[in-house]
Amino acid sequence: METGKIVVVDDEKIVTSAFKTLLKVEGFNNAHFFNNPKEALEFLASNIPDLVISDFLMPEMNGLEFLSEVKKMYPEVSKILLTGYADKENAIKAINEIGLYRYIEKPWNNDDLIINIKNGIERSYLLSELRKKISELEDAKKELEKYSHNLEQIVEERTADLRQSNAKLAGIVNYCADGIIIINEDGIIEQVNPACESLIGLVEGKLLMSSIDDYLFSKKTFISKELHKLDEQELLLRDFYIKNPLSNVETPVEISFARINPDDDFKRFVGVIRDVTEQKKSDKLRDDFIATLTHDLRTPLLAAIQTLTFFLQGALGDLDEKQKLLLSTMQKSNEDLLGLVNALLEVYKYDAEKLTLTKTNFNIYNLVEQVYNEILPLAQSKNIDFKIECYK
Repeated sequence: METGKIVVVDDEKIVTSAFKTLLKVEGFNNAHFFNNPKEALEFLASNIPDLVISDFLMPEMNGLEFLSEVKKMYPEVSKILLTGYADKENAIKAINEIGLYRYIEKPWNNDDLIINIKNGIERSYLLSELRKKISELEDAKKELEKYSHNLEQIVEERTADLRQSNAKLAGIVNYCADGIIIINEDGIIEQVNPACESLIGLVEGKLLMSSIDDYLFSKKTFISKELHKLDEQELLLRDFYIKNPLSNVETPVEISFARINPDDDFKRFVGVIRDVTEQKKSDKLRDDFIATLTHDLRTPLLAAIQTLTFFLQGALGDLDEKQKLLLSTMQKSNEDLLGLVNALLEVYKYDAEKLTLTKTNFNIYNLVEQVYNEILPLAQSKNIDFKIECYK
C-alpha cells in the first residue's frame, strides 16, 4: 500500500526515534528523519514529499523558517508543526503565512497524530491533482486558440485529451468525501461537487451565481473578505459554519482555499470544505474531561496544604528547625503540584478562549533554592553533600 513520503524534522533524537517507531508500526515505510533542518532541506531539494512534519524550536533554524522554505519548493505539500504550549500563539499566526495544515501540541495523542498524517497526505495529493488538472484545462484552451487555423484537427485531438482529463478530474471531485467549491474573487459560486451539495442542502443549479457568504459564515469575518488576502499561498479558515437553508442546521467546517492559476489576471479559487462535527465533539469531550480532572485533583491537594500549614503554625506542638524545613518543603511541593493542576485548567480555559497569556518575570535563584530544598533530604539519606552556587 502506498503510504506517501513523509519527512520528519526535530532536533531531539528521542523525538525522531519515537516517530520512527510509531510510523513503522502504522505501516508508513517511506519516512525520512532529520535532526538538522538544513540537512532536511538538502534532502528535499531532490526528493518530493507528501507530508512534512517539523518541530517549532530548533537551534539553527526554527520550524516556521524551515516550513517557509519547504513551501517555496512544494506549495501543495501539507505541513504539520509540532509546538509546545508556549509556542501555540505563534503557530496560530503562522497558519496563513506558511500555509500550515495543522499544528499539534506536545505531548500529542498517537491516534490523533496518525489521523492527521493520513489526512495530510490525502490533502496533498488532492490539491496537487486539482491544481494540475485545472492547469491542464487552461493550457488546452490556450492551445486551441493558438492553432485556430487548423481548428478541426486540433479540436478533434484536444477534445479527446480534455475528455480524458475531465473524466479523471470528475472522478476526483465527484467521489471526494470533502466538499469542493470553485468561486471567483468576489465570492460568487461557479462550481460545486456532490459532497458540497450535501453539506449545504441545495443542488448545484440553485447555488451557481450566488455568494458563498450566503451559506458559509463565521462570527469574526466573511469568506469574500478573507479571499482578498490570498495571493499564491493557501488560506485555511477555521471556526466557520455551513447553514442549511432548508433545515436551518449549522454544521462546523474547516475550509482550505488555493488560487487555481496564480499567473491568470482573473482570480479564481478552489476550496476544500471539511465537516469537523465529530472533531468538535471530541474536543468538547476532552475539555470536559480536563475540567473535571483538574477539579477533582485540587481538592485533596488543598486539604494536604492546609494540614501542613496547621503543623507549621504549631497546632500539634513546637517544631525544631529540621522539622520545619521538611514540612515547609512538603508544603511547597504540594503547592507546586497544585500550580501544575491549575496550569492544566488554564490551558483548557485558553483553548476555550477564556484566558489571555501574559509574560512575567521571576527570580531564578528562588527556583533553584526551592529545588535544592526538595532534594536535600534524599541527598542526605545517601550521604551526598552538595551546595547551591547561584547568585541572587
